[in-house]
Amino acid sequence: MLSFAKNHFELSILQSDSRPLRIHLESVYKQTGIKPDQLQELEFPFIFEHLWKYFSQLNSARSSNGFGLNSLSYTEIYAWSQLTDSEVTPKELDILKQLDHLYLTVNQKKDK
Repeated sequence: MLSFAKNHFELSILQSDSRPLRIHLESVYKQTGIKPDQLQELEFPFIFEHLWKYFSQLNSARSSNGFGLNSLSYTEIYAWSQLTDSEVTPKELDILKQLDHLYLTVNQKKDK
């Protein structure tokens, strides 16, 4: 799941023209017939589909502090779970926090 997510997050980084990296790499592929390594996407692990949905919902409501994105707090995750009536097991919470950390790491690299 984390490998898939990292690849997805990296391909979604907006470039200087405000278009995601994925669009640029697909254009290279169309023009050259050579598929860039980053487009060799990993298969989505459907067993984690509900966690991907949960993370997407939480991520869309993510706050920032003026210097960058904030990590998802346990309080925010708890409030979201109550509002959406979504039960999250401790193991799922761990995966959500790992996805959050990965998302922030990829986006911090983008800003450098």
